[in-house]
Amino acid sequence: MRLSPWSGPGWWLGALALFVVFGLVGCGGGGGKGTVSGKVTYKGTPLKGGRVAFLTSNKQNAVAEIGEDGSYTAINVAPGPAKISVSTSYLKENPLGRVRNQPPKGQQAPEGYQMSSGGTDVKRYVKIPDQYESADTSGLTYDVKSGNQTHDIDLK
Repeated sequence: MRLSPWSGPGWWLGALALFVVFGLVGCGGGGGKGTVSGKVTYKGTPLKGGRVAFLTSNKQNAVAEIGEDGSYTAINVAPGPAKISVSTSYLKENPLGRVRNQPPKGQQAPEGYQMSSGGTDVKRYVKIPDQYESADTSGLTYDVKSGNQTHDIDLK
C-alpha cells in the first residue's frame, strides 16, 4: 500500500519549516519598515506646522505631522528611494474666513470628528514655495532604510 505524500508527520514538519523560514526572512525580502524623524526648516527657521509625506517607489505614502518646533516622525515607511513633499497650505484660513476643518458657525461637527482648535492652525501657517506641496516637483528625496533614522529637511 502506497502512502500519500500529504499524509504523515513528514509533511507537517516540512510545512512548519517553510513557515518559520518565510516568517524570519519575510516574503518581500526587503526587511522591515523604517521610522524617519527630523526637523523641517524653511530658510533656516523651523516650520511651526504642516505635513511631511514620503512617497516610496511602490507608491505607498507615509505621512507625518510637523510639530511646533519643526519636528516630525514618519512611521512605517517602506524601505527604498522615496520622494518627499511638505505641505502647509491646509493650515491657512480659507476664503470664507473659517479655519479649515471647522464646521460653519451654528453647525455641529459629526461625532468623533477632530476639529482644529479655533485659529491655532492659522497661527502655525507659514507660506512655503508651491513646488514643495507635491513629491513630483519638490526635488526632495531620501533613501529610507529599515529601522530608526534621522533626516532633516531644509526648504529654500
